[in-house]
Amino acid sequence: MARKPFGGMTIRPDANLSKVIGGGSVTPSEMTKKLWGYVKRNKLLKK
Repeated sequence: MARKPFGGMTIRPDANLSKVIGGGSVTPSEMTKKLWGYVKRNKLLKK
């Protein structure tokens, strides 16, 4: 039997976070990808 990453944990975003990553439940790795996508799209990273 294959193990699920993070023990099968999912994150249910609140109203503020759902504006950034969407309203559905996501895994921690999916949330990280969506957060970085938001940062890059909105040019929030300064070198």
